[in-house]
Amino acid sequence: MLVLIGLLLAIVPALFILWPFVVGLRRDEFDYDEGAPQADLMRRWDAAVSGLASAELDHGLGNMTDSDYSTVRGRMMSEAASVMRDMELTADEEDLMLSALREEVRSVRARVQPQQEEPAL
Repeated sequence: MLVLIGLLLAIVPALFILWPFVVGLRRDEFDYDEGAPQADLMRRWDAAVSGLASAELDHGLGNMTDSDYSTVRGRMMSEAASVMRDMELTADEEDLMLSALREEVRSVRARVQPQQEEPAL
């Protein structure tokens, strides 16, 4: 009986220690490749949307002149269009991404200028 208790005291902690290694071998840690072209396109898209939102905020607060704003906005919109072209999206996916972009810009404008009418994209 004493030997059985001794074995249990040795085996149970060993199982708890080894369990993560046994379970960890089954899952694929490299499902998502950060260097994949799609990941690069998503980073570029996020950067374009972020840059556009930042330009909207700066312009709305008066930190950016109208000419600078139009230059930056044109650049960010060109980058977003380039990314969308490179993604080879369907028409529905393009509409979804454009609506997300419009909503992001609309939310920034609403925070900065809640009383004014929003210009069209």
